Amino acid sequence: EVLQKCVDNAKEHRVDIEEVEKGDYRLRVLELQSATNDYLPERLRDAMMEAKAVSAPKELFVPAKRKLQDLYPEAYTEWMILELEEAVCDLSPEDPS
Repeated sequence: EVLQKCVDNAKEHRVDIEEVEKGDYRLRVLELQSATNDYLPERLRDAMMEAKAVSAPKELFVPAKRKLQDLYPEAYTEWMILELEEAVCDLSPEDPS
């Protein structure tokens, strides 16, 4: 919560965008780590999506996915579909136009 306030305050005071992004990245990683340790499935799902949006390290998602599978099977299924769609996009040849 404190880090979120710092990031928001930095945005308000027009701190260099790269510095704000570093803080936001760290916030998302910490939130994912924290959400992986508690038992709130919606928090975990949201933290995973936010961490994915900032390209958090893939190894952080392994324990999070296991926990999500146990706590919230529907969200786990959605997550796996998202990963499959991304994998298919990575394998598909790019459109030259």
